[in-house]
Amino acid sequence: MIAGRLLAVVLTIGLFLVVILGMGALFALFDKAGWGYLVGALSCVIMVAAAVSANRRARQ
Repeated sequence: MIAGRLLAVVLTIGLFLVVILGMGALFALFDKAGWGYLVGALSCVIMVAAAVSANRRARQ
């Protein structure tokens, strides 16, 4: 059980890194890499908020 949760955490962090760095690379094409990192991080925050919200609704 602990190994499964640890794997889920590692994969989630990896996914978030891919999203953040990918958005940074995409925005770097337009010389705005900093904005890309910000947009990537913001999208990760939105994904976490949506998952927490869905989890709370499922428990009710």
